[in-house]
Amino acid sequence: MTEPIQLLTALGVPESPARVDAPSRPPFRIGGAHRLGAWQIVQLESWYAGATNGEGRLGEAQLVELDRTLAAQREVPTLILVHHPPIVMDAAGMDALRLGDGDALMQLVGRHPQVRGIAWGHAHQALDVYLPGERRLLCAPATCMQFRPRDPGFVVDDRPPGYRVIDLQDDGGIATEVVWLEHYRD
Repeated sequence: MTEPIQLLTALGVPESPARVDAPSRPPFRIGGAHRLGAWQIVQLESWYAGATNGEGRLGEAQLVELDRTLAAQREVPTLILVHHPPIVMDAAGMDALRLGDGDALMQLVGRHPQVRGIAWGHAHQALDVYLPGERRLLCAPATCMQFRPRDPGFVVDDRPPGYRVIDLQDDGGIATEVVWLEHYRD
């Protein structure tokens, strides 16, 4: 397993990553494709200035670039990282804040079998869905409070803060687990 700090360093992320509204400049990288061992990691930027309630969007230019990037690396297992959920989470409030062009992303990814997973946050809950073709959809829980899954509103769940560990294996497989900070106290 790649050590977490090695992974972050290889991606150009500082040891204490945080969401920053800053231009893409070292040591921060917002967007782009990066090689990590046998894998390609593609970071997508889903924040956009026209968002009214925190919803996300990739936009046509980023989808075209993603298609071009994936077409150029057909033999390389790929993990896509994005902030907003690309799929419906079965929770009306959260679904209103998902990736507005998530369906377009999923259709594009469907044309590229080397994409082994898409991982995101924003939903404040964990999710792990297996799709045909050894593909995983992974939602990471929040490092603060969680929202109750499948609730139509934004009801805080009893789950503690957590995080997802993703182990990108040399054979193109993904091993992952969610770690809950069970003994966390405010």
